[in-house]
Amino acid sequence: MEAEKMRKEIIELIDKHWNNWIKAAFYSDPEVAKIMDRLVREWSSKGERGAPIDYATEDELLVLLRAARKYYSMDPRRAMAIALSSMSRAEEDEGGIFRKIFSRGRREVSP
Repeated sequence: MEAEKMRKEIIELIDKHWNNWIKAAFYSDPEVAKIMDRLVREWSSKGERGAPIDYATEDELLVLLRAARKYYSMDPRRAMAIALSSMSRAEEDEGGIFRKIFSRGRREVSP
């Protein structure tokens, strides 16, 4: 499949999807996240011209397109569960933003 057609299909399936949980599940997918991290870094280094997806290789586009098709047809409740689970794992991996906020708040509160 031609690269431009793949880009357009990914955008149609995910970025224009009516349900934000589908988008969140797609972008929280580990393979998608890894590719998007690289694309955003390259896009940023090139002066933010175009869109990050413009810098994807054909292999990356194929991975993104497979994932987009998978998440597009997913039940939104399942997508929500996937996205929330991913956010929870990220929270634990980063030491927990909520833990940091609440522990900071406890230190600032006088008895």
